[in-house]
Amino acid sequence: MAGRGAGRGRAAVSIASGSDASPTSGRGRGRGSVVSSPLLPRAPTTLSDVVSEIQKIRASESEPLPPILIHKCVSFTRGSGTNEQLVQTIFEAVYDNRERAEPLAILSSTLSSDGDNLIGKPFRNALLSHSQSQYNQRKELRLRSVEVWLCMISFLSYLFKYLKAGGQPIRALSGPLSVCFSDILSGDDISDDEIDCVCDLLRNVGSAIAQSSSEQDVQLIKLVRDKILASSTSNRARCLLLELLEFRAAGWTGKEEANRFYADTLGDMH
Repeated sequence: MAGRGAGRGRAAVSIASGSDASPTSGRGRGRGSVVSSPLLPRAPTTLSDVVSEIQKIRASESEPLPPILIHKCVSFTRGSGTNEQLVQTIFEAVYDNRERAEPLAILSSTLSSDGDNLIGKPFRNALLSHSQSQYNQRKELRLRSVEVWLCMISFLSYLFKYLKAGGQPIRALSGPLSVCFSDILSGDDISDDEIDCVCDLLRNVGSAIAQSSSEQDVQLIKLVRDKILASSTSNRARCLLLELLEFRAAGWTGKEEANRFYADTLGDMH
C-alpha cells in the first residue's frame, strides 16, 4: 500500500497493554502388494520459509491471503520460532515495501484471532508490544528514512482498521496514530509525500478515529486547516488536504464528481 514525520515533544501514548508426521506409501515389492513406509517427520518451518511466503505478497492482489502463508506463520511459532521473531519479520517486510502494509496488517489480524489453526492472544500481545516500541522510536525512524517512517505509520493505520478486540478496533492504537498524523500536519520540514500518505491513510481510518475519539478528530481537522493556510504548504499538498476536508464533510465517503475534480486538478500540477 503506497500511501498518499516524527513526534516533537508529545506525551507518551501506550499501545501495548513439535513436528508433524505424515504417512507415505512405499512401492510394492511383489505384484499387487504395497508396503507402507515408516512415518517421516515433516521438516520444521523456518523463518526463511515465512519470509519467502511474505515476499510473494502483492498489494494489488484482491484475493484473500494464501492459506500456506498463514499455515507457515502458525507452524513457525509452534515449532522453534517465537511470536516476537514473527512480528519483527512482519515489520521488516513492511519497512522494505510500504505496499505490504495493508495485506500484512490483515495477516496480523488473522493470526491474532482465536482458533485452533491460529495463534491468538500471544501473537496479538507481541504485535502490540513491538508496535509500541516502534512508535516510541518514531523520531529515530524518520531520521533514518522518511520512507521507513511512513511505512510504520501506514502499518499502524491498517492495524487500527483490521485488528479487533471484542469486535471493536484496538483503541490503544488511536492515540499513537493521531500523534503521528499531528507530527506531520504540524511540522515545518514536511514533504509532499508525507502529506500524501497522511491524506490517504485518513481516508481509510479517519472515520474509525472519529468514532474512537471525537476530540482527536477535531484536533486533526484543525491541523489540516492550519496546514492548508500555511505559506510553506505547496499547491499540490494544499489540494490533497482540501480533498481530505471534503471527504470528511461527506461522511468519510468520496463523491464521484469531487474525486474527478481533484484528480484532474492534481494531474494538471504534474
